[in-house]
Amino acid sequence: MWLLTALLLWVPVGGQTADPPKAVITLQPPWVNVFQMETVTFWCEGPRLPGDSSTQWFVNGTAIGILTPSYSIAAASFSDTGEYRCQTGLSMASDPVQLEIHKDWVLLQVSSRVVTEGKPLTLRCHGWDNNQLSNMLFYQNNKIFKFSPWDSEVTILRTNMSHNGIYHCSGQLKARFTSAGVSITIKELFPAPVLKASSSFPLVEGNPVNLSCETKLLSQSPEVQLYFSFYVGNETLMNRTPSSKYQILTAKREDPGLYRCEAITEDGTIIRQSPELKLQVRELFPAPVLKASSSFPIVEGNPVNLRCETKLLSQSPEVQLYFSFYVGNETLMNRTTSSEYQILTAKREDSGLYRCEAITEDGTIIRQSPELELQVRGLQSPAHIWFHVVFSLATGIIFLVNNVFCVIIHKELQKQKKLNSEIPMDSGQGKKVTSYL
Repeated sequence: MWLLTALLLWVPVGGQTADPPKAVITLQPPWVNVFQMETVTFWCEGPRLPGDSSTQWFVNGTAIGILTPSYSIAAASFSDTGEYRCQTGLSMASDPVQLEIHKDWVLLQVSSRVVTEGKPLTLRCHGWDNNQLSNMLFYQNNKIFKFSPWDSEVTILRTNMSHNGIYHCSGQLKARFTSAGVSITIKELFPAPVLKASSSFPLVEGNPVNLSCETKLLSQSPEVQLYFSFYVGNETLMNRTPSSKYQILTAKREDPGLYRCEAITEDGTIIRQSPELKLQVRELFPAPVLKASSSFPIVEGNPVNLRCETKLLSQSPEVQLYFSFYVGNETLMNRTTSSEYQILTAKREDSGLYRCEAITEDGTIIRQSPELELQVRGLQSPAHIWFHVVFSLATGIIFLVNNVFCVIIHKELQKQKKLNSEIPMDSGQGKKVTSYL
């Protein structure tokens, strides 16, 4: 019936349905483990109907006939051990509180066995029948972390994940007594965030990229405000804002890198970082190349067609490129959809260093070509041409005559050498010697 009432009063918020809040149980005194014969009072806090203070209590899953906001156990016994829940008229049932009843010389009492990260945890080293303990030692995982001569309570103001473990205490009565261990679990307030990008990979240059730092607070902590920061490498892109999103308006080639985000509580006590996310940005189009249709060298009077060549990625057919042409510091054609420029009649003064530029319609991406050197040669006169022809012929004739003379001289020398070799020479013995030298 109580659950039905809460569901019927489930009110839409902003066009969406919101879960009713859970009721919360508090204890007085605040311990979830007590000695036999001690008093325990449970209080139920949660939204109620106007003028209705009735509360439903559950023990080990069974509704009991107590309808007041508080439920007391005057003298606890082992039969009171169990799981307690409550519910108000406009709430869902509370999380369970597990009550334990003990009989021992020393008991380590705890305010909760499961604590949300950042919340306080109180421990109390308690003697049977309220006997005063002295020289108390508090242990976590069998290591002493606190000595107290008389104060029996220790409070950890802000718990973190290092406070998980088994706790116990010891204290001096007539002898030193040690309590049983109590397991304490610290629940993360929120998990490490995950950084996600809205665009598909690889990213295309010029497109927007939305980064989202995704994590989720425990439902028991609606009052906690998280702040977010975004980083690439060692550079801070956005620092500690309530927004978990960051936008790169226009992706550029210099934007690739390792991105990460950070979630932090308002007081800065809990900080968690995401794993790194690698972003790669593909060129929308490569740097153009300027080409000339005419062969080199260019002759004065001929036309010259210049073409600025580049190619868009096939994934971006909707992008329009515009082209500009330059020679030196002079603009020949500025931002038109045509990738060609024509010099109708080349002149010698048209010689120079030419380049072109391709740019997107919004002007965010601009690429220039390497320079192309054009040289225009002037036309030669007929007299000048005939001079070169005559000069070439004369040079050829002289070369031919020289060759003829060289052949004639060579033959005469050979003939003379043969005659000289046949002249007789007389020796002292009167013999005829023929020299072939």
